[in-house]
Amino acid sequence: AKAGDCDSVIQTIDSYSSPEGDNRIDGWGRWMMNVGSEKGDILEKLIRDRQPESVLEVGTFCGYSALRMLRALPADATFSTIEKDPETARVAR
Repeated sequence: AKAGDCDSVIQTIDSYSSPEGDNRIDGWGRWMMNVGSEKGDILEKLIRDRQPESVLEVGTFCGYSALRMLRALPADATFSTIEKDPETARVAR
């Protein structure tokens, strides 16, 4: 993924965990504890449709959901994430 490029990061995570990608294990993509591309599309549509002024994410894994929401939020909206585990927060950054 290209650092600072939201679309590139999302595409890389989707490719890594996709059953169609090069990272297949026994015919399946690598399991990841993130929303994934199908639910990510739904999440982005909800954000675009509702146009919230702010979003609070409670808990993060690798930042995937955050990127999906940030991509859909209005430019003047605020986004905050709360994560109790320092290592998880470091990975998500």
